[in-house]
Amino acid sequence: MEAHKNEQERILLAEEAVMQYDTAGVLVRQGKFEEALACYLFAFDHSTLVSGWGGVRLSFLPAEIARLGKQYKPAIEALQQRRDEREKLILEGETDFSLLAEWTCLNRYLEDSKREVTIMAKLQEEGKLSEDLKRAIIRNNFAHYFNESKSEEILDEIRRKGRFLMFTIVDFEMSLLFPTNSTLEKQSVIKQGEEVYELLIASLQEQRADELEIRLLKLIPEKEMFLGLMLASLRTGSSARLSRLFDIARKNFAKEIISWLETKVSEHTPEKH
Repeated sequence: MEAHKNEQERILLAEEAVMQYDTAGVLVRQGKFEEALACYLFAFDHSTLVSGWGGVRLSFLPAEIARLGKQYKPAIEALQQRRDEREKLILEGETDFSLLAEWTCLNRYLEDSKREVTIMAKLQEEGKLSEDLKRAIIRNNFAHYFNESKSEEILDEIRRKGRFLMFTIVDFEMSLLFPTNSTLEKQSVIKQGEEVYELLIASLQEQRADELEIRLLKLIPEKEMFLGLMLASLRTGSSARLSRLFDIARKNFAKEIISWLETKVSEHTPEKH
């Protein structure tokens, strides 16, 4: 009975979080920033309860709060507070994957990912650095590790992720030969392909990045695969690659899909100060 009650409470809180998130956008447009922030924070603080919110919880939601912070400083302070709470737990040795993902996400939208390098060094020295956190920090700070002659860290990550990607590609190709529900395999190829592509660009392995791009687009010539490669190009500052991918997309997709890609890329493009 208690479990049923808890599940009912979760559902109610999840529904409230979704409603508050939708309301926040309306309030921002009305210029009611204080009320909007309260709604956003309720949604963020209860976001783990909302099924299917993986893409919202650690992307659109914190991004919108950070955007509000450009006009209303308490929004940035609220993100910093939540980042600091998670950072304290991490420094104490907490390794929960969701906690690590939230911390790196908040750093990214606070445009403060570089602090992760210092935290990583401290945890490494104390023997508290988990592999999950190490990989996340390296992924968020390519430029630092490459420019500081620590490119071996990136190369290790490429080798690890590259092997994993190849196994996933084989699984996906097998699912095409012997039809099953290949949706999960396809999503895994897109996600892992985007990560390895980004690592190759960041480590200036242009030819290998080109080869991977060709293989991925041949294997999954769909808008989601294009978007993944475009976002990797955007994050690494490779405007030439981004432009080329759009050129290829325009030759293969209808205007509606190109518009969708442009919108998605625009949503992830950092604002210029």
